[in-house]
Amino acid sequence: MDFFPVFVSYGAGPPAVGAAFASILWFDTGNATLKRFNGTAWVDIAGAVGGGGGGPHTHPESDIVNLVADLIALSDAIAGKAPLVHGHAQADVTGLVAALAATEPAWTYAQVNGGADFTTTSAAAVDASGLAFAPAANTTYEFEGRLMIRTATATVNPRVGLAWPTGLTDGVARIEEAQSVTAQLFAHGNINAPLLVAVGGLPNTTQSWPVLVRGMLRAGATPAGQLRVQLASETAGTTVRIVARSHLKFRALAF
Repeated sequence: MDFFPVFVSYGAGPPAVGAAFASILWFDTGNATLKRFNGTAWVDIAGAVGGGGGGPHTHPESDIVNLVADLIALSDAIAGKAPLVHGHAQADVTGLVAALAATEPAWTYAQVNGGADFTTTSAAAVDASGLAFAPAANTTYEFEGRLMIRTATATVNPRVGLAWPTGLTDGVARIEEAQSVTAQLFAHGNINAPLLVAVGGLPNTTQSWPVLVRGMLRAGATPAGQLRVQLASETAGTTVRIVARSHLKFRALAF
């Protein structure tokens, strides 16, 4: 879950908040329901207490006060600071956390090459099978790739890259590729051109090394193609690979 409740408001009318306060909670006294602001609208939190489903549960205001306090205590308990308080079972708190998380945009995962290594000997960047997604029209996305790379020759670098679909209105990305325990290569860019890490070399041929790909994009009215993670060998003819279980995750944002 990528947020934590930071403020609770009570009353028959919602508090005035902006998109920056996407973690705010409002206990609607008019309907006795708990709501969360998702950046654009107030969303009912279903199944907040006591399990069940199908719609938001109704509870007295004191329950909400106690449950929010329990959430804070749960965070402290995880950090080894304090036990839960107010007498609620941990299952109640866990249920509220799950209900809050359900209102967040969900990540979609794409793994490399159907769960197998992806290899190439091409010195020109080629699409890494499976590590791609097609954006929907007029939608903003964030994406993140976590890759493991290897090389058949330590002096020949697996050059990770990123290619953009067409029909975007904006987009930026960053690639961080390890070259040793203390050194790394970077590639930064935008939708003006593909990204590709520079030449280099990994410390050995028997272990995987990490790569992070992070960015966001805004699709226009008619996007075409996919955002693709790519790979090139520093030297044509030498095998480089993205190791199985490497993955790309992406999600559409509500703003």
